[in-house]
Amino acid sequence: MEGPHVRLPGVALAHPGPQGTPFLFQAGASSRGRRFALEHAEAVFYIGPTTAHVRRFVEQTREGLRETGRPEDAIRVLAMVTVVVADTDEEAQARLAAYHQHVDVESALALFGGWTGVDLSGLDPDAELEHVESEASRTALAAFTTQSPDRRWTVREVAEFVSVGGRGPVIVGSPATVADELERWHRETGVDGFNISAAVRPTDLERFARLVSPELRRRGVLREPEAGRTLRENVAGAGPLLPEDHRGARFR
Repeated sequence: MEGPHVRLPGVALAHPGPQGTPFLFQAGASSRGRRFALEHAEAVFYIGPTTAHVRRFVEQTREGLRETGRPEDAIRVLAMVTVVVADTDEEAQARLAAYHQHVDVESALALFGGWTGVDLSGLDPDAELEHVESEASRTALAAFTTQSPDRRWTVREVAEFVSVGGRGPVIVGSPATVADELERWHRETGVDGFNISAAVRPTDLERFARLVSPELRRRGVLREPEAGRTLRENVAGAGPLLPEDHRGARFR
C-alpha cells in the first residue's frame, strides 16, 4: 500500500482476527450519522435522558432499515445508562448523594459546552436552553432541545443532569432494583442492550459486574460468559463473520 502520506508493506498492520471485518459500531444520532449507520452499522450507540427519547430513536432506526432494504434487526441498538449499585437501595442512594457532594456545576457546564460547542457559562441559571446549530456534537444539544418537545430545560437543570451520568439516565439501587429498571427500559424502548457507564471508574463498573450481572443471569436476560466468543457473536448473536446481508460481505 502506497500513497501521498503512507507507505506500508501490506494492506494491514495486523493479522486478521477471527471476525475478519471488525465489528461495525456507530455512535451519534445526527442525520448524517444515522444515514451512515443505516448503510454500514451492525450496532449503534444512543444516549437519551428518557425512555421516550430512546424509543423514538429505536423506531426511527427500524423504519430506516426497512426503507434501505436491510432486515429490521440488522442493527442492534444499545442505550447508555449510568448505574450506581449497592447491596441495598438505601446504601446506593447514600453513595449517589456522596457523589453529588463532589459535583462542580461550572465543570459540568464546561463539559456540556465541549460536547455541543455552546457556552452556557455566565447565563442565567434559570434561562431556558435553546437549540442552535454547531459543528460539535449535535445529538448532545438536541437531546435537551428539539428532541424534548414535552419539556423545557433550564441551564441549571442541564448542569445538574449531566453532572453525574452525562446525558443518559442514572439508575440507582440494589441489584434487584437496578435489574428491574433495566428490564423496564428494555420493555418500554425496545433497545437490544445497554452500554453501562460509571460515575466513578472503575469502581461502579466493578460493582455492576459483581452485583448486577449475577442478578441478570439469574433472570435469564444475560448470557453466561463463554471463552473465545467474538464481539460480533456477543452483540449480534450470530456467527463471527460479517453477515451475508451486509453490503460489506460482497467484498470478501
